[in-house]
Amino acid sequence: MKHKKIILTFLAIMLFSISAYSVDLNQTKSSSEVELNATIKDQNISDNFQKRFVYFDKSLSDDENFELIKRVILDAARLGFNGIVVEQEYIFTRLSHDNPIINKVKSYMGQIEKLAHKNGLDLVAMHFRGNVANEVVHDSDEGNPFYQKGKFDFSEANKATTIYEVNGSVALPLVPIQTKTSPDSVFGNLYSFDHIKLDTEYKITVDITTKDFKDKEIKVSVLDGDYNDDNGKVIFGVNKYFENIPSSKVHGKYSVYFNSLDHSQRDGKIKVYVQDSKGVTIHSVSVQEVGYTPKVHVIREDTTPIVSDLNGTIYKDVDDYILHEDSIELISDKIKSNKRLKVIWYPQVNTSLPSEQKAFSDICADEDMYYKILLDQVKRINEGFNNNVDAYAVDDDEWRTAGWDEKCIELYAKELNSTKNENFTGGDYIGISTKRLVEKISLDQNRSDLEFYLMSDMFDPNFNGRDPYMGVKGNALGAYKYLPKDQVIMFNWFPNPKEPGLENKTEADFLASAKHFADNGIRQIIAGYHDDMRNLDSNIAFYKKSDKKTQESIVGFMYLIWFQPGKNATYDDMDDVVERICKELPGKWPSKVCKDLELSK
Repeated sequence: MKHKKIILTFLAIMLFSISAYSVDLNQTKSSSEVELNATIKDQNISDNFQKRFVYFDKSLSDDENFELIKRVILDAARLGFNGIVVEQEYIFTRLSHDNPIINKVKSYMGQIEKLAHKNGLDLVAMHFRGNVANEVVHDSDEGNPFYQKGKFDFSEANKATTIYEVNGSVALPLVPIQTKTSPDSVFGNLYSFDHIKLDTEYKITVDITTKDFKDKEIKVSVLDGDYNDDNGKVIFGVNKYFENIPSSKVHGKYSVYFNSLDHSQRDGKIKVYVQDSKGVTIHSVSVQEVGYTPKVHVIREDTTPIVSDLNGTIYKDVDDYILHEDSIELISDKIKSNKRLKVIWYPQVNTSLPSEQKAFSDICADEDMYYKILLDQVKRINEGFNNNVDAYAVDDDEWRTAGWDEKCIELYAKELNSTKNENFTGGDYIGISTKRLVEKISLDQNRSDLEFYLMSDMFDPNFNGRDPYMGVKGNALGAYKYLPKDQVIMFNWFPNPKEPGLENKTEADFLASAKHFADNGIRQIIAGYHDDMRNLDSNIAFYKKSDKKTQESIVGFMYLIWFQPGKNATYDDMDDVVERICKELPGKWPSKVCKDLELSK
């Protein structure tokens, strides 16, 4: 028999736990709550991960997500987390100040701030980007070439050119459209298509009708042909959000283009995922081979011709071929079958800011207008969170262009102690502009100790901070050298070797990522889980095999979900994730939480 005192204590704790889930956000802290949070914080001994975060990026314009984040905060507090990263970046970069959605989101943000701090969680706001031109896309609303008149200034350094050989009687054939009127899989709206060739451009068109549709956006993804709920990969770069969709419209058609490149589709098959949303009826999904993407225009310049490599014949627009919206139609008596052609092409740049804010260079983040916009975003973010933000996370991962703007080169020359433009690289631009972002916000808030969390991608030579890197001048090396180490902490993805494009990476490559930051005195957090316990096991294995210095630089762990089509990415595994860390990494999580989880079995 247990003592009555123990029973009463247990009942008291249970009553408190129940009341916590119906907490009044306007109430002050109860003595019981303060006592519980203090108990958990007492366990933050030196061996514990100092930063134990949960990442939340679901849109707060959705009432259901507001209810979800409240539950996540309470679960996080119960499980010994001490911070939550809240990302609502798209709300603040794409909508105006007085938009009704903004006002609702700001109201929710204020309540979230109160609930987070009331339950002992630091609030990390993640809403803005340091890189202005962060995308290379083929459907840009305002595209600008990296280089003018077809001069491949960076192609040799970054190995950007590729020779494609297409056999057959027509170089760029148009083939029948494949159309599906119903999904093929029970795992969400997955539509299967076959006869997909490598290194070929395709157009996917979704035909939908909306009625009382409130979300305003729909996501379309292209997946490997054998995708199911347990495996399969998103083809790199093909996650398209169609925005500002009318609440009610009959047969609205939305198209996304993708190039199959050299991705190894299983048996030439793909699956197209269309987000299942309330108020949307999907009539059909079609896939068409087009060979040519609209808005990636052939430059009408003498330096960018279509030319035969057999006899040097230069072919001319209109005379020898005709540009259509979705294809190039060859005039058969001008360009014969089986001719080998070379076509010079260029990508385009799209900025991450609304068109009305494009009053400055697309590829330099150092102008007054940029920082005016940045600080205005931060101000509105702070107002939403009751001016009570503990730290910031910068939403930079894969930069697309850097180091080309002459004004940036002049401004940054002093940092490099050089006036020679050829010495200025994309890596310099990434590092210096990130350092200045930290300085500008810290100065504006008069907080010299303000912490900033960065995505590790562009600062890791084992990941994207490398040579070659298409789209940046020279290379993307060395950006980490400019970071203020006392203010910056990395979210290190510790990527899973099974992810697309990482199949050839070895365990040593991933260990090198963490060691790189440790050796350069930069703190880091494991951004782990990703909806799959196998990823967590990889995170733990890498940590265990790291040397002492690297382990000491890893100051935390972040529970990160990452939406996967056909799979339910939720926060329901938080207990299991913490339990696994308690078991595999003893001493890294508050002992009281670990004991409570063990007793609850």
